[in-house]
Amino acid sequence: MLRSINNLGEMILYAEDGEFGTINDLLFDDQRWLVRYAVIDTGNWLPGGEVLVSPMLMGPIQAEQESVPVALRRDEVERHLSGSITEAMGRQRARERWEKPGSEPHWVAGASRGAAPQPVAVDQPLRLDANRSEKPEEAYEQGRGTDSEPFLRSGTSCRGFRVQTPDGSVGRCIDLIVDDDNWVVRYLVVQVEAGPEDKTVLLARSWIDRVSWADDEVHIQLSRDLIARGPGFDPGQPLSRQYEEALHEHFRREGYW
Repeated sequence: MLRSINNLGEMILYAEDGEFGTINDLLFDDQRWLVRYAVIDTGNWLPGGEVLVSPMLMGPIQAEQESVPVALRRDEVERHLSGSITEAMGRQRARERWEKPGSEPHWVAGASRGAAPQPVAVDQPLRLDANRSEKPEEAYEQGRGTDSEPFLRSGTSCRGFRVQTPDGSVGRCIDLIVDDDNWVVRYLVVQVEAGPEDKTVLLARSWIDRVSWADDEVHIQLSRDLIARGPGFDPGQPLSRQYEEALHEHFRREGYW
């Protein structure tokens, strides 16, 4: 199902032995836009703690209960919030490094299905193998690459990115929409500022020409007028296949389905 990062932020995560946090952000690689980790805020249970959990450890989202089951125990999560990284760097330094492009918070819980969660140092940005498999389940199992590797990017940090067309800026990105069947980013949610009326439209991630991470800009080879006339999207409503079909028809693009 297609869900926005804002929507996922309302979900409570449950370990095998109880609740342990909420989704605070998603980290995706900047080449294939594949979600590699969910940033989990452990809240009052472990104040100030943030853990990275692989989506491969997350079960089907229970929309009615606003919950997500996770194949971890609470003691596994807690154990990795009291390890050597905090002792060596301190939480504030780790958080400051995470705010830099390509950096990550404290450490990773559940890097691959079936593997015991292991701490990951924050000394260097986490890079991914640019030549890994297109299949998400295989991609999660592969480790770090060495050459021409993409960085991890924060989904929430994309909010505010200006969308640039060949004839000027059309608006700003206000959210991302993720397919939770395979954990890839499908759409940017764009607040149009160039049209005759305020509206929100979706732009498929696959239509993006390039992203200037340093300048907070998304470049796309579609006219500003065409985007401004696109079918309006209500972020408060579920994304339907009917809307997707109308969207692709308007932009004369083939659907991914």
